[in-house]
Amino acid sequence: MLAMYSGQIGFFSSRDLLLFFIMWELELIPVYLLLSMWGGKKRLYSATKFILYTAGGSIFLLMGILGMGLYASNEPRFHFETLANQPYPAALEIIFYLGFLIAYAVKSPIIPLHTWLPDTHGEAHYSTCMLLAGILLKMGKKKK
Repeated sequence: MLAMYSGQIGFFSSRDLLLFFIMWELELIPVYLLLSMWGGKKRLYSATKFILYTAGGSIFLLMGILGMGLYASNEPRFHFETLANQPYPAALEIIFYLGFLIAYAVKSPIIPLHTWLPDTHGEAHYSTCMLLAGILLKMGKKKK
């Protein structure tokens, strides 16, 4: 639980996009452990589905962050204010947008990338469901 809360504090207070991504991913480990240890008969299936969907969506987030940080610079920069004020070509902005959209749509969960949620809530222990609904799903709605 402490690792989960530490990840959330780091996630919501990060000003660096690389740290933002690390905290985004750090959140998955304690939730996976909670889902796989306590719950119904198919808890391992639902925990595995949860981790595969969210980690798969995170790949798109990582590509967007790395693309923004490495664009037009000899050294990578991931500070949010620097990246937000930098001009990008329109085609590149669309690619970055789609990467962030897919990652947020999986974590939020938005149709059609929501199929991990019914299995997870159906098999998880009720206290884990409260953590998922109250905290983890809100992380997908955070906007920088």
